[in-house]
Amino acid sequence: MAIGTEGGGGGFVQMAEATAGTFGQEGLMVARITIPPPRQQETIQWHMPLPDVDLTGAKWVLDGSLLDGPRRATRRPGFAMLLLSPRDTPLALVSGTPPDWIHTANGAEAWGLLQVLHHSIGSEFAFTDCKSLLSSLQLGVDTATAAGRSMARVWAMIFHVLDDQGTNVFLSDEQRYVWLPAHTSATAIGRMRMSSGQAVTPALWRANRLVDVVAKSAARQHTVGPAVLEALKLAEAAALHGAAVSGMVARAANHYRVEAGEWDGTTKVTFCRDSAPHVAPSRPQEASATWSKAASATGRPSGSSASTAPTPQVLARAHANRVRALAAETDS
Repeated sequence: MAIGTEGGGGGFVQMAEATAGTFGQEGLMVARITIPPPRQQETIQWHMPLPDVDLTGAKWVLDGSLLDGPRRATRRPGFAMLLLSPRDTPLALVSGTPPDWIHTANGAEAWGLLQVLHHSIGSEFAFTDCKSLLSSLQLGVDTATAAGRSMARVWAMIFHVLDDQGTNVFLSDEQRYVWLPAHTSATAIGRMRMSSGQAVTPALWRANRLVDVVAKSAARQHTVGPAVLEALKLAEAAALHGAAVSGMVARAANHYRVEAGEWDGTTKVTFCRDSAPHVAPSRPQEASATWSKAASATGRPSGSSASTAPTPQVLARAHANRVRALAAETDS
């Protein structure tokens, strides 16, 4: 099944008239589904503007989210960032969507890290629940921007900003970039450890849950809608059912059961294509010799009916002739 993306709002599914024919004969299904395109340009919205205060020791908590996955054409990512003061007071809250070439939750969170770098002064801490971001930072620019990396483009931007700042503030000895466990219950407070070795605090636990909700809200602003998702779900279910039926038909067509009687009276079972010609079982040498003797006894040439099995009447006559011949030899 092919999925196409077209402009326009809303979604609908249109099944082609020839779908039934191609579906049953060729195993192909055509479904035309209109999918609203993603936003090409990134967006950012400040729910709480960044205050003009000293940010030394402040903490950025960021998160990325992805809705309407796992199909590539329907993925819609979003990110959110919360700035906490050294005393864990909320200072700023921002959310947005990355550009259309980012289509994963990790990519959205990496884009959020880039926004943190753009709006930081280099003395804040950053907390994230995405361990792969911390790993990419530790691996360095050459590995993070390698050709085989799916997020090489955004990591090139991140390391470019870090180079402009003159130092990689998130890889210093103070461990300014910290991973914290995500999607945990309140029992994680004071028990589960972050990558810095410190326990999760109530403020960081609440901040992580808040940015998760705000990131999902940002991604929800440009989702494809439930009608499109339902149409895709139905089309995929129909395609899966058709593939299963086609597989059963193909197997049955290539496993046609053929039962043939052998010369010794047994039945031989073989499997072949239903369109393949039936091949008669070959006569074993013993049966050929018996048939030749019977043909000689009855005066019939053995080659004239080489492909015809002797009937019981012919075999009876041959046996009677053989008995008479033996009796004549005995009398003489």
